[in-house]
Amino acid sequence: MLNKRFLLGIFSLIFFLVSINSAVHAEVVVLVNNSVITEDLGLKEIKKIFLGKKMFWEGNQKITLFILKESPAHKEFLRQYLGKSENQFTNYWQQLLFTGKGMMPQMVSEDLLVETIKQTKGAIGYAPADITAEGVKVVKLK
Repeated sequence: MLNKRFLLGIFSLIFFLVSINSAVHAEVVVLVNNSVITEDLGLKEIKKIFLGKKMFWEGNQKITLFILKESPAHKEFLRQYLGKSENQFTNYWQQLLFTGKGMMPQMVSEDLLVETIKQTKGAIGYAPADITAEGVKVVKLK
């Protein structure tokens, strides 16, 4: 009887922890300034953009990257779209910066993200899927 209660308690705890972990992972969407011609992007292209390997949109418009600071959406975007942890992403960009091959993406708060992308031609960023994205395009993943 004690073993059954103990096992039930362990399974309940595991279920609870898995549920919490799933809730922390917020879905994210990619946002672009209305000046950007594209309506959809492939996963490979998103990865190239956020790793500084693609620096211009079609029509030679400069890409300006915005990333979230201290946000569950930031961790989820890095995991889901780039396959990197926060440390790996930061180290990658620091290496580009120190070798003169790139500039760190600009960090903004979730509160300012949409407005910043809206006001910056060629801008791209990401946000939690439930964000109100007025004045910017939500890019579809192809």
